[in-house]
Amino acid sequence: MFNTILPKIHKEGYKFLAISILVTFVVLFFSNFFGSILILITVWVYYFFRDPERYSINDDKFLVSPADGLITDISERSRPVELDWKYYIHRVVYL
Repeated sequence: MFNTILPKIHKEGYKFLAISILVTFVVLFFSNFFGSILILITVWVYYFFRDPERYSINDDKFLVSPADGLITDISERSRPVELDWKYYIHRVVYL
């Protein structure tokens, strides 16, 4: 349950999170308003570097979206005449 509330973060994110926390505490000594804004930025840094467990489906009938995106369209489209290929697969992913 603890991992649901506070998921682990990627190892590269620890230095950014530490810097953000340090700057937030320093600014809080001088200004509550700017410190509050930096608290929000620190939460965003934590959320940005989260690294949740991912479970992929090993089946050819399913397509797994990269990151936390949502696949909205997969279709064949014709290419411009200048290109050699006749068709290509068009994928639209919203993150």
